[in-house]
Amino acid sequence: MYVFGDRVRYILPTSLQAYVRDPIAVHGIVGASIMSHIIASKKIARTIRIGE
Repeated sequence: MYVFGDRVRYILPTSLQAYVRDPIAVHGIVGASIMSHIIASKKIARTIRIGE
């Protein structure tokens, strides 16, 4: 497991390295950023439709 974890850290970007080290603490932050991204993309899609 440890070797796999180290390998993953090298592959993943730094923002995800923290997630590998401390999943529970970072999970809330990641979830919030994903939700805000989804909301933002929906708003952008609506704006494009209105523009057409």
